[in-house]
Amino acid sequence: MKILEKNGTKILASVSAKDISKDGSFIVPDGIDIIGKNAFAGSKNLKYVSIPDSVRIIETGAFMNCKSLVEITIPNSVTSLGSFCFDTCASLTSAKIGNGIKKIEESTFCNCAKLSRLELPSQLTSIGNSAFCYCSDLTKVTLPETLKDMGYASFAWCLRLKELRVPDSTEVLGPFAIYKCPSLARISLPKGIQLGKQAIHECDIVSVVYREPNKDKNL
Repeated sequence: MKILEKNGTKILASVSAKDISKDGSFIVPDGIDIIGKNAFAGSKNLKYVSIPDSVRIIETGAFMNCKSLVEITIPNSVTSLGSFCFDTCASLTSAKIGNGIKKIEESTFCNCAKLSRLELPSQLTSIGNSAFCYCSDLTKVTLPETLKDMGYASFAWCLRLKELRVPDSTEVLGPFAIYKCPSLARISLPKGIQLGKQAIHECDIVSVVYREPNKDKNL
C-alpha cells in the first residue's frame, strides 16, 4: 500500500494484492482524503472495500476492472467520483452512492453486467455519458427529482431494464441515452424535455407517457 501526502492531503496512491485480506476485503485507512487514480485498478482478489468518512475524492479509474468486487458503498463525505471509477467491475451487484455526489461522470459504472441494486444520491443533477451502459442486470432505477440531464448512452444496453420514470426536473435526455433496452416496457417523461438523437431507440416499449409537471409520480 502506498500513501502519499501533499500539502496535508493524504492520498491512497496504490494497493497491491498482498494488502488485501484473504477474504477479499480491504479497509481504507481512516484519515485518507483521496483514493488516487487507478489505485485499485485491475485487482483480481478485491471483493469488499470499506471507505471511511475522511475520503472526499475518488479519482478516475480507482476501482476499474476489479472483476471480483461485489458491492460498494460511497459515503456522504465523497463529493467527487471520477470517470471510469468502477468500469468493468464484472461481479459488482450492489452500489450505494452517497449524497455528496452531484454528478455521475462518464462510464463510472459502465460494463457492470451484474449490477442489480443501485441507490443514487438524493441531490444528483447529472448522469454522464455511458455512465451505466451495459449494466445488463439492472431492472429498475429510481432517478432523483433533482436530475437535470442524462448524457449520451447513459443507460444504453441495459438489457433487463423494465421501467423508467424520468423526473420533472430533467431538461435533457442525450443521444442514445436509452438504447438497446429490449425489456423496457414503460417510460414516463416530463413534457417539454429535450430529446437528443434517438434518445429512446430500439426498445420494445409498450407505454410512453408525457406528463404535466408535478403529476403522475408513479408510472
